Amino acid sequence: MIDLKNVGKKYGTTTAVNDLSLEVKTGEICVLIGPSGCGKTTTLKMINRLIEPSSGQILIDGRDSSSLKPFELRRGIGYAIQSVGLFPHLTVFENIAVVPKLLGWQKPKIQARVMELLELIGLDPNRYADAYPKALSGGQAQRVGVARALAADPKVLLFDEPFGAVDPLTRERLQNEFLGLQQRLKKTVVFVTHDIDEAIKLSDRIAIMKDGKLEQYATPEQMLEQPANAFVRDFIGADRGLKRLARVFVRDVMRPSAGVKLEDQNLRTSSVFVVDSGGVLRGWLDPKVSAAQDAFSAHQWQDISVFENTNVREALSRMISLGFQVLPVVNGAGVLKGELSLEQAMSAKGNL
Repeated sequence: MIDLKNVGKKYGTTTAVNDLSLEVKTGEICVLIGPSGCGKTTTLKMINRLIEPSSGQILIDGRDSSSLKPFELRRGIGYAIQSVGLFPHLTVFENIAVVPKLLGWQKPKIQARVMELLELIGLDPNRYADAYPKALSGGQAQRVGVARALAADPKVLLFDEPFGAVDPLTRERLQNEFLGLQQRLKKTVVFVTHDIDEAIKLSDRIAIMKDGKLEQYATPEQMLEQPANAFVRDFIGADRGLKRLARVFVRDVMRPSAGVKLEDQNLRTSSVFVVDSGGVLRGWLDPKVSAAQDAFSAHQWQDISVFENTNVREALSRMISLGFQVLPVVNGAGVLKGELSLEQAMSAKGNL
């Protein structure tokens, strides 16, 4: 889908990108990463010609990008950045609708698309469509930025550290939502980050750059197993074995569990987790306590659970911080889907 052939960029005598060649296959996420000044953002901007290459060729879906007018090229590429870049004088609806309007879409089509995207990113259209960016949290604004990038259903998405300006918890949630979206939409994505953990978690392939040159381009598994050189090995870090757990997901190692219904008369059971009539997690039972009602501990499901698409490294961290040996696994609505034990999490190494 995206093919960079011997691409270079010079500013006077300074070389920002040097003879870069790599291919991003259709439906894959390529993450560009490296130290500050390595050329990753310059490379991203050359793909949609916000910066013009000094040499080489960039093909998108087999077409030389230089053969297209820049505005035509950019309308077919979704773009999201760290600072979000929402227009403060436009509502959420109007921000998302910017590119479809430029493309001349009819109002009913734009209306349907914006509402569809708000649902997709988990923002209630009735509440947020007419809101202005100043009323949004950082995480909500990032979601709107992603929705705007998706608005015209482009084949290619470019992300420049889109989750870098939010707190760690929101960042983790946005990453998981992004992976969920990608599983459904299968876009071709080039994603810039400075965070190696984020790169390992999100990517199909990672391009590690240094001083404008490509040091290694490989799958996360290959890079963790066989770093190309000392720079790559040091950049990834000494805990490569632990980082590999980010490539195994809870859904791959958990066991199914329906829990026990809250309204059941006899709550003394081997089941640990308690759900309401809709299957939503409400808390857990402590089997060491004989009186069933005293044994039940109620909690918000968000506080004690992990998702099916959470990676095992994050699940282990959550398990340790909570002091649990078993975690409930839920879907996005909090419905109990299974359980993950410490033993199962540790066995994930066998899946690598």
